[in-house]
Amino acid sequence: MNLKYIKNGIPFLSWLLVDVLFLIAIFTGITLSEDKVDILKTRWVIDEALRINPELQAARLSWDASKERVP
Repeated sequence: MNLKYIKNGIPFLSWLLVDVLFLIAIFTGITLSEDKVDILKTRWVIDEALRINPELQAARLSWDASKERVP
C-alpha cells in the first residue's frame, strides 16, 4: 500500500466515525424523549382512572362520613 493513501484516508475515517456517533446520539435522544412521553401518558391514565373510580369515591365518602360521627 502506498503511504500517501493511508495518510489521506485517516481524516476521512475519523470524520466518518464522528458523523456516525453524532447520528447515534441524536436518535438515542429522540428515543429517550419518546419514552418519557409514554411514561407521562401512562401516569395520566392511571391518575385519571383512580380519580373517577366509583368504588374509590364511595370508599372516600364512607371514610369522610365515619369521621363525622359522634364518638
